[in-house]
Amino acid sequence: MMTASTSSGTEQDDETVGAVELDLGADVVDAAIRLPARSSGVAVARQFVVGMGNALHLDVHACEDLKLATTEACTNAVVHAYPNGSAGPMEVAVRPGEGDDLVVVVRDAGMGLPDGDPLNGDRHGYGLSLIEAVSDELALGRCDGGGTKVTMRFRHARETPEQPIDAIHSPVLRRVIAMMAADAGFSMDRLSDAVLVAETLAAHTPVFSADSVVHVVVEDRRDAVALRVGPLVAGGAADLLDASRVPAYGRVLEHLADAIDTTSDERGEYLHVELRRRG
Repeated sequence: MMTASTSSGTEQDDETVGAVELDLGADVVDAAIRLPARSSGVAVARQFVVGMGNALHLDVHACEDLKLATTEACTNAVVHAYPNGSAGPMEVAVRPGEGDDLVVVVRDAGMGLPDGDPLNGDRHGYGLSLIEAVSDELALGRCDGGGTKVTMRFRHARETPEQPIDAIHSPVLRRVIAMMAADAGFSMDRLSDAVLVAETLAAHTPVFSADSVVHVVVEDRRDAVALRVGPLVAGGAADLLDASRVPAYGRVLEHLADAIDTTSDERGEYLHVELRRRG
């Protein structure tokens, strides 16, 4: 699974997404994205679930339902979870259910549910009614420590259940990083560079992950996108750079990045890659 860390503040800032943490399962279809509950982050969360839908071979209708339901659940978190425009985290997790079912859970750490039945004329109104219409099952609950949990189930979502599920890293990373690069004002050429970096990390990071989960933090810095990958096994950062080598070109990551660094802590090594807006 891939993870993203969140940033918080006292005011909503729709000019940047902030820091996004991805957890992508290395061997199983299980993924989560954590990011600030800002309107700018809803589009990133939407790209995350679309990437998951691509990897799972969802049919076009199921993918649209998944995207619409997630958009509404995240929008509710942005609008209703945190009082007075304060920023807080939200998380979208995607996991397999029974058979070919798909379960999507959206959590926040905000005000929690109002008293009464929130599906019957509550303050969330149209959004939850729309989720209820496009999903096969909707449940609302309170999170431990506060906040709201929206659980959506999509039954028989896979168009061809017998078809092997693709690795989730490439479609998810590619879409999330491309969305954040676009938010940072990258040109089309530089956006292509960001997508190539995402593809390279998706192809090689699982081999060097220190556990069964690939962790990537992507931070929107207005004029740059910074990535932190890890924890990796000892020597994993250098090995990951070497794995990106292409004959007659060299290490792809070094050619495309504006800055590369490595750090380590008790959990393992981390590779830091920064892509800056040019022109």
